[in-house]
Amino acid sequence: MQPSIQQFERSMHSVGEGHKGDTIALDLNAGAVDITFRGQPIGTVQDPAFAAALMSVWLGDKPAQESLKKALLGQG
Repeated sequence: MQPSIQQFERSMHSVGEGHKGDTIALDLNAGAVDITFRGQPIGTVQDPAFAAALMSVWLGDKPAQESLKKALLGQG
């Protein structure tokens, strides 16, 4: 999965420093992660394992933020 992580990092670094109010969208679909910054596409990572791992950050058994997981699932 290392090449996919590196591709994701390159996409994120390509926009430089973000500012308050900037938005980043990660659209996970069909085993790919589409990345947009300020509404502009900056990259796509085509790797089902990477997409699943990234989703588990928010929706897995040990999410980064339990309250966000509940909100995303309509439970909070």
